[in-house]
Amino acid sequence: MLERSYMEKILDYAVCHGADYGEVYYEDARRSNLVMLNDEITSHSVGREKGIGIRMFRENESYYLYSSDVSEKAVFSLLHENWKEQQRQAERNPLGFLRQYGTGERPKEREKAEMRRKQDLLTGCLKAGRQEDSCIVQARGTYLEMDQKVELANTEG
Repeated sequence: MLERSYMEKILDYAVCHGADYGEVYYEDARRSNLVMLNDEITSHSVGREKGIGIRMFRENESYYLYSSDVSEKAVFSLLHENWKEQQRQAERNPLGFLRQYGTGERPKEREKAEMRRKQDLLTGCLKAGRQEDSCIVQARGTYLEMDQKVELANTEG
């Protein structure tokens, strides 16, 4: 997750460079997908997406910047390249209480164990479907899981 001081620095940059309103959106999402035909895995994918979005408004105009590189260097480079406005003295409301949900990083062993559990669960479902009637000779199932962590901060506090 992003440090509070980092989000404040981004928002300060926005209002000090002409934005009437700004917001920072951070997302870190993990997805896993398991597809089985009868008792065989036909496809499996695991992925992770993370990034930062910065939205700024000035009068009737809006600007949106996004990067999968959330480092301070990359984000401020993006801001400098795309938000060329005169510097001004401005203040924003302080950020309110930030809540963090979710857990930290998952060990690889846990991910493997979870995949085996998902496979067993899906196998049981497919088997139950085939046992429902003798005319059912094939069953296909998908197990999809997503874990998403989001942070949002804006100049309104």
